[in-house]
Amino acid sequence: MARKRRGDCETDFDYIALGDGTFEHGWKQWQREEIAELLNLGHNVWDIGKRYDRDPDEVTVLALDLARSGKVKRAYEAFTRAVS
Repeated sequence: MARKRRGDCETDFDYIALGDGTFEHGWKQWQREEIAELLNLGHNVWDIGKRYDRDPDEVTVLALDLARSGKVKRAYEAFTRAVS
């Protein structure tokens, strides 16, 4: 069981999402800035993933981080995909 400190309390978790070791969380600062710009232009996580050779799930985590920090204003479009 994994333990994580949250504020002043310690929390026990039975499961860590995306914790299988195949998921890459790291990004270069220039990638973060470019991806924020692409998201704000309306690009989605699937297209950005292809462009940067990253799994769309990895881009999704970055997009959520960027949205929470106020760097992405158009989050809805990031998670929708046009149907051909």
